[in-house]
Amino acid sequence: MELITQENNDNQKALSFYTQVLNQIEAKNDPTLDTDQFQFEISLRICDIYIRQYHANLARVFLDKALKVSRKLHDPDKMSQCSARRDKIIGLKVNHEETLCDHTHSGKKKLETDEKENMNTYNLYLSIGLAYSEQDKHNDAILWYQKSLKFHSSVLGLNHPSIDDTTYMKIGKAYFYLGKYDNATAAYEEALKIQLSTIGYDHPRVSETYSSMATLHKIQCSYNDSIIMLKKSLKIQLSKAKYNPSRIATTYNEMASVYNAQGKYDDATSMYEKSLKIKSSAFGENHPSIADTYNNMGFSYFKQSKYNDALYMYQEALKIQLSALDDNHHDVASTYRNIGNVYLEQGKYDDALSMYKKTIKILLSIYGENHPKIAHTYNNIAVIFKRQGKYDDAIAMNEKSLKIQLPECRDSDISIANTYFNMGNLYNKQGKYGDAISANEKSLEIQLQVFGDSHPSVAKVYNNMGIVYRDQGMYSDAFCMHEKALKIQLSVYGNNHPSIADTYLKIANAYYTQGTYNDAFLLYQKAADILVDVHGENHPNLIIL
Repeated sequence: MELITQENNDNQKALSFYTQVLNQIEAKNDPTLDTDQFQFEISLRICDIYIRQYHANLARVFLDKALKVSRKLHDPDKMSQCSARRDKIIGLKVNHEETLCDHTHSGKKKLETDEKENMNTYNLYLSIGLAYSEQDKHNDAILWYQKSLKFHSSVLGLNHPSIDDTTYMKIGKAYFYLGKYDNATAAYEEALKIQLSTIGYDHPRVSETYSSMATLHKIQCSYNDSIIMLKKSLKIQLSKAKYNPSRIATTYNEMASVYNAQGKYDDATSMYEKSLKIKSSAFGENHPSIADTYNNMGFSYFKQSKYNDALYMYQEALKIQLSALDDNHHDVASTYRNIGNVYLEQGKYDDALSMYKKTIKILLSIYGENHPKIAHTYNNIAVIFKRQGKYDDAIAMNEKSLKIQLPECRDSDISIANTYFNMGNLYNKQGKYGDAISANEKSLEIQLQVFGDSHPSVAKVYNNMGIVYRDQGMYSDAFCMHEKALKIQLSVYGNNHPSIADTYLKIANAYYTQGTYNDAFLLYQKAADILVDVHGENHPNLIIL
């Protein structure tokens, strides 16, 4: 009994002290002082004392003060601490005085209060998840999103009208960023199920879910499924009396991107033209979104090796951007890099380098020295040095890129895999075959982790390794790698895609180097037939053949 009395006395002294300090902090209200941390800590300590004393309402008052600070600071750890206290408060058995007070209110009022508290807890968990998402801590975000759903179903019930499809969408997006596409698909499907049962099949949110699912299908190279989802999304958008022209134009762009990936360039161009027509009508000829479509069309021409057409589109985009945006805007930097890529393929290396330097100058002014976009441009410059035969300079640029990427990106980031891929090419050019295989294996490890074993990017690495083995005279290993690549590409693209032609060329080159000329000729002919069918008879690669 004496111990309990002593503890109560200590609690009262602590309360008195903490309350006095908190009042002094709040009274100062000096923006030059960083008082948030003190206010947070003291509010939580007062909350803890009231929890120990079973004063739930008073504990909530000071928890709300702490929570307000944590949200102001966007600090997920502080939010998590608040969440732990809120769980304790909800589980408290209120003391006798509070029970008497509750009896003076109607049962309905109490239920409303309880439900409000439950929704506050649900929303708190979501806020913590969002805070982690904003910091790219997607695993932590998923844990809190799932905790919010678990709390929702256990306290409010699965059929409560506040069940939120957007929470499942957030979970899907987090899994998408982690490269866990099956998990992302499951989350999106759960969101869609809720949407169809609550808001109907023709709601804009349903359209957005179809678009998100289309993106998932595209990245997994399920192109036909992606188009199906985009058509469903578009149908909803077009059915609205007050449709959103910007969103419809974006969907046409997304469809064009899928057609590009399939090598269906005429279909892609048709979609881009529809997008351009809508945007021009809605926003005028000089809107930045028009520039976006010009850039997309430029990329489509670039993929077809129609470099003059690509350059024209990129320059049209740049003209709009320079008039509508700041000269140091990141979109301007991206267009300079696109123009640099065209000059690179045209062999105009000085012009390409000039564009890449403009890109870097803008990106440095926006992001500082250690941003992944700057690393990407260093890799572009490395390609210039490679084409010029300056392999040491090229590797130095790749290493400069990697120095940025390794601390800034996740270990499984595809940009790191691409840099290793490029370095593998360079080491092979130098005859450093061991280093070339090692770099390609590092790239392959990341690609397999991100995409699985049936993705075109994985096929590219196998082809790269095949070339290294060919150059060493290890033809059996070379054919094995190229056949792995071809198997993936045929399963993704079918029989008539430029990537298939490229792999036939690589296998043909191996046969030719081996002295097996008849086999080489047959495959050269197969490659030529595909390129003629896809690009017409004037494609640059046909001249090489």
